[in-house]
Amino acid sequence: MHWLALKQRGELVYDLEWLYHKDVVAKSGGVFAGLQTRLMTPQYYGPVLAGTPYFARGQVPDAIDAVAIRCAADGADQFNYRDGVMVGTYRHHAGRFTINALNLIGNPGVPAAERLILNLVKTAETDTTPLQPLPANYETELTALGIGL
Repeated sequence: MHWLALKQRGELVYDLEWLYHKDVVAKSGGVFAGLQTRLMTPQYYGPVLAGTPYFARGQVPDAIDAVAIRCAADGADQFNYRDGVMVGTYRHHAGRFTINALNLIGNPGVPAAERLILNLVKTAETDTTPLQPLPANYETELTALGIGL
Protein backbone atom coordinates (compact mmCIF):
# COMPACT_ATOMS: atom_id res chain seq x y z
CA MET A 1 0.00 0.00 0.00
CA HIS A 2 2.87 2.37 0.78
CA TRP A 3 3.98 2.61 -2.87
CA LEU A 4 0.59 3.47 -4.35
CA ALA A 5 0.58 6.95 -5.89
CA LEU A 6 -2.56 7.97 -3.99
CA LYS A 7 -3.25 10.71 -1.46
CA GLN A 8 -5.61 8.45 0.47
CA ARG A 9 -4.27 4.88 0.36
CA GLY A 10 -6.63 3.29 2.84
CA GLU A 11 -5.76 -0.19 4.03
CA LEU A 12 -5.88 -3.85 3.13
CA VAL A 13 -8.48 -5.56 5.31
CA TYR A 14 -8.06 -9.24 6.15
CA ASP A 15 -11.19 -10.62 7.80
CA LEU A 16 -11.42 -13.98 9.53
CA GLU A 17 -13.73 -16.02 7.36
CA TRP A 18 -14.32 -19.19 9.34
CA LEU A 19 -18.04 -18.45 9.84
CA TYR A 20 -18.98 -15.23 8.06
CA HIS A 21 -17.38 -14.56 4.70
CA LYS A 22 -17.35 -11.71 2.26
CA ASP A 23 -19.24 -11.80 -1.01
CA VAL A 24 -17.33 -10.63 -4.05
CA VAL A 25 -19.22 -9.08 -6.94
CA ALA A 26 -17.63 -8.60 -10.37
CA LYS A 27 -18.65 -6.37 -13.26
CA SER A 28 -18.84 -7.94 -16.71
CA GLY A 29 -16.45 -7.03 -19.52
CA GLY A 30 -12.77 -6.12 -19.59
CA VAL A 31 -11.09 -7.77 -16.62
CA PHE A 32 -13.82 -10.41 -16.28
CA ALA A 33 -14.41 -11.09 -20.00
CA GLY A 34 -15.32 -14.73 -20.51
CA LEU A 35 -15.74 -15.35 -16.78
CA GLN A 36 -18.66 -15.63 -14.36
CA THR A 37 -19.64 -12.16 -13.19
CA ARG A 38 -22.00 -10.69 -10.64
CA LEU A 39 -21.56 -12.91 -7.57
CA MET A 40 -18.14 -14.60 -7.71
CA THR A 41 -18.83 -18.03 -6.25
CA PRO A 42 -16.25 -20.30 -4.60
CA GLN A 43 -17.46 -23.15 -6.81
CA TYR A 44 -16.29 -21.23 -9.91
CA TYR A 45 -13.36 -19.15 -8.62
CA GLY A 46 -12.15 -21.47 -5.85
CA PRO A 47 -8.79 -20.46 -4.35
CA VAL A 48 -8.77 -17.13 -6.23
CA LEU A 49 -11.15 -15.86 -3.52
CA ALA A 50 -9.96 -17.85 -0.49
CA GLY A 51 -8.48 -15.76 2.31
CA THR A 52 -8.09 -12.65 0.18
CA PRO A 53 -8.18 -9.12 1.61
CA TYR A 54 -9.92 -6.09 0.14
CA PHE A 55 -8.90 -2.46 -0.18
CA ALA A 56 -10.95 -0.28 2.18
CA ARG A 57 -11.23 3.38 3.17
CA GLY A 58 -9.00 4.56 0.36
CA GLN A 59 -9.37 6.80 -2.64
CA VAL A 60 -12.08 5.44 -4.93
CA PRO A 61 -10.64 4.05 -8.19
CA ASP A 62 -11.59 5.62 -11.52
CA ALA A 63 -12.85 2.20 -12.66
CA ILE A 64 -13.98 -0.60 -10.35
CA ASP A 65 -14.23 -4.17 -11.65
CA ALA A 66 -14.88 -6.11 -8.42
CA VAL A 67 -15.92 -5.29 -4.86
CA ALA A 68 -16.17 -7.19 -1.59
CA ILE A 69 -19.17 -6.87 0.70
CA ARG A 70 -19.23 -8.28 4.22
CA CYS A 71 -21.87 -8.27 6.92
CA ALA A 72 -20.88 -10.15 10.07
CA ALA A 73 -22.08 -10.44 13.64
CA ASP A 74 -19.91 -8.76 16.25
CA GLY A 75 -20.97 -10.99 19.13
CA ALA A 76 -23.62 -8.66 20.55
CA ASP A 77 -26.35 -9.50 18.03
CA GLN A 78 -25.18 -6.54 15.98
CA PHE A 79 -24.18 -6.84 12.35
CA ASN A 80 -21.27 -4.84 10.99
CA TYR A 81 -21.25 -3.94 7.31
CA ARG A 82 -17.92 -3.49 5.53
CA ASP A 83 -16.98 -3.22 1.89
CA GLY A 84 -13.99 -2.54 -0.29
CA VAL A 85 -12.41 -2.82 -3.70
CA MET A 86 -11.03 -6.12 -4.98
CA VAL A 87 -10.00 -4.94 -8.48
CA GLY A 88 -9.85 -1.28 -9.49
CA THR A 89 -7.91 1.05 -11.78
CA TYR A 90 -6.61 4.56 -11.15
CA ARG A 91 -5.53 7.15 -13.69
CA HIS A 92 -2.08 8.56 -13.00
CA HIS A 93 -0.95 11.36 -15.32
CA ALA A 94 -0.78 9.85 -18.84
CA GLY A 95 -1.06 6.28 -17.55
CA ARG A 96 -2.95 4.15 -15.12
CA PHE A 97 -2.38 1.41 -12.56
CA THR A 98 -4.60 -1.40 -11.35
CA ILE A 99 -4.89 -2.76 -7.82
CA ASN A 100 -5.90 -6.38 -7.32
CA ALA A 101 -6.61 -8.32 -4.13
CA LEU A 102 -7.55 -11.61 -5.77
CA ASN A 103 -5.08 -14.47 -5.39
CA LEU A 104 -4.02 -14.88 -9.02
CA ILE A 105 -0.29 -15.58 -8.94
CA GLY A 106 -0.66 -18.16 -6.16
CA ASN A 107 -2.96 -20.30 -8.29
CA PRO A 108 -1.25 -21.49 -11.47
CA GLY A 109 -3.39 -24.00 -13.32
CA VAL A 110 -6.67 -22.61 -11.95
CA PRO A 111 -8.60 -21.58 -15.08
CA ALA A 112 -10.24 -18.51 -13.50
CA ALA A 113 -6.87 -17.20 -12.23
CA GLU A 114 -5.17 -17.73 -15.58
CA ARG A 115 -8.01 -16.05 -17.49
CA LEU A 116 -8.00 -13.09 -15.10
CA ILE A 117 -4.26 -12.58 -15.60
CA LEU A 118 -4.68 -12.66 -19.39
CA ASN A 119 -7.65 -10.28 -19.18
CA LEU A 120 -5.69 -7.84 -17.00
CA VAL A 121 -2.90 -7.78 -19.60
CA LYS A 122 -5.38 -7.32 -22.47
CA THR A 123 -7.15 -4.53 -20.58
CA ALA A 124 -3.84 -2.77 -19.93
CA GLU A 125 -3.02 -2.95 -23.65
CA THR A 126 -6.23 -1.11 -24.59
CA ASP A 127 -5.00 2.12 -23.05
CA THR A 128 -1.50 2.31 -24.46
CA THR A 129 -0.29 5.74 -25.50
CA PRO A 130 3.07 6.96 -26.74
CA LEU A 131 5.64 7.48 -24.01
CA GLN A 132 5.31 10.93 -22.48
CA PRO A 133 7.69 12.85 -20.23
CA LEU A 134 6.97 13.02 -16.53
CA PRO A 135 5.60 16.30 -15.17
CA ALA A 136 8.30 18.81 -14.20
CA ASN A 137 7.41 18.57 -10.51
CA TYR A 138 7.04 14.77 -10.38
CA GLU A 139 9.71 14.21 -7.71
CA THR A 140 8.00 16.81 -5.53
CA GLU A 141 4.67 15.08 -6.09
CA LEU A 142 6.12 11.70 -5.07
CA THR A 143 7.72 13.22 -1.97
CA ALA A 144 4.35 14.77 -0.99
CA LEU A 145 2.81 11.29 -1.33
CA GLY A 146 5.52 9.86 0.93
CA ILE A 147 7.11 7.77 -1.82
CA GLY A 148 9.85 10.10 -3.05
CA LEU A 149 13.19 8.75 -4.18
